[in-house]
Amino acid sequence: MTKYGIGEQLTRARLSRNLTIEEAEQGTRISGRFLQALEQERFEKIPAPVFAKGFLRSYAQFLGLNPQALLALYPQATDTKTARSKVIGEKKLIQNSLKKLRNAGASEIIGGNEQIGPLNKLRSGGAGVIFRRQMGKGNVLRKLSGRALLTILLLIIVGSGIFVVVRENTQSGPENYQANISTIENSPTPITEASATVKINKGIIPNVVGQDTEAAKEAITAAGFVTKNLQDHNVDYPKGVVFDQSPPPGIELAPGRTITIMTSMGP
Repeated sequence: MTKYGIGEQLTRARLSRNLTIEEAEQGTRISGRFLQALEQERFEKIPAPVFAKGFLRSYAQFLGLNPQALLALYPQATDTKTARSKVIGEKKLIQNSLKKLRNAGASEIIGGNEQIGPLNKLRSGGAGVIFRRQMGKGNVLRKLSGRALLTILLLIIVGSGIFVVVRENTQSGPENYQANISTIENSPTPITEASATVKINKGIIPNVVGQDTEAAKEAITAAGFVTKNLQDHNVDYPKGVVFDQSPPPGIELAPGRTITIMTSMGP
């Protein structure tokens, strides 16, 4: 069993094939920032665990690694908990700010009432009217109205901020990611025998899916590449027939690059 984690295994496999992130993005049709997130094990940067696991499976197959072995290393903690923790932290920060604001406003009002206390003493000396004009109820009400308006405005701003944070951490529509996951609609058509012809262009990866192993190797060699053959059971392809390849066909690469083929061992 390898001692390396998910990210290091992916990075080593990509570098061993002399592939850049851009070339891997072109080969897998997965956004480069998601591939980097997988190599750095920053799974929270991918919209949801189901997409992270799908990207991991596709990227592992592209690099010729065992997808199941890497999926077994995927952490069990979900990104939802991380997003929820961030939202809770934002709420606590906002609540503390509002509490300080309310306390500060109450202190000013209490301080104003404390200053009204001497009015009783001055009222008997005939100066009460002057102080009532300057420190009367009108001033207090204006202060209270201003504080209330400021509090309402702050609550509106804070509510909008919380909504944006929650929406960004829970949104998982198709516009937020680029998927390259094998689905039922892309499932292979059962093959009963190897096909006979392969179109070969120098420097272009040929399509060898459906070819027998030797024909596939000859085609890849003729195109200027090196073949790495892996075997696995497959119910849709007979024994000795290629059922998958990585990188996919049609990509232009420098001569001498390694092309991995998956040969069926039968059901």
